[in-house]
Amino acid sequence: MLTKAPNPLKNDLCLLANDQYKYLSSFYELFERLIFQNTLEKSRVQSTKSVHPNDRVLVVGGGDGRMLKSLPKCSVDYIESSNSMLELAQKLYTNAEVNFIHSTWEEFEATDKYDCVFFQYFLDQYDEETIQGIIKKTTSMTHESSKILVCDFQELRNKMTHRFLICLMIKFFRLTTGHSQKNLPNINAALKNSGLTRIKLSEWKNGLVFASVWIGD
Repeated sequence: MLTKAPNPLKNDLCLLANDQYKYLSSFYELFERLIFQNTLEKSRVQSTKSVHPNDRVLVVGGGDGRMLKSLPKCSVDYIESSNSMLELAQKLYTNAEVNFIHSTWEEFEATDKYDCVFFQYFLDQYDEETIQGIIKKTTSMTHESSKILVCDFQELRNKMTHRFLICLMIKFFRLTTGHSQKNLPNINAALKNSGLTRIKLSEWKNGLVFASVWIGD
């Protein structure tokens, strides 16, 4: 089912007009597997292992929804600003426990507290200061024992292949989606500076891809 975010009609129309993934959504999975094989999918599945049955889960920037199949039975609010990606997720996953919400993170307002908040290749769009603001908003909609699950990229300074691939990806997404970020932020540093503590870490591709679990101090 599709539930619109509680925003004025003009904001919904603006979201449709600015669907950054409109042309990329149809071959996004193919592109992902061409570059990373199944590594990104492994990172998503690894993160879902931290979700317990009956948890209340918020998925931010969920994309085409493949990770939903790996979740246990739980209540999910699924935020996606790209209408094209949201439609793919709805077709792939029809469970009534998932509430699909067409909204940006900035406009989303939670009506309840979450046990897990899942950021799936989302935080790399922002600089470190903005990420700290995102976490501040996140902690306002979670419990003290809640977990923040992050799948994303990190650049290890001594890895030349990391730098090349990250540079290539940033240029590709700037060209195809209009993303403004020119560099990969240090996501882990931003999360630590937000007062979070990492309790789990899994890495692939020599550390380029990671999945981590964070809790509040």
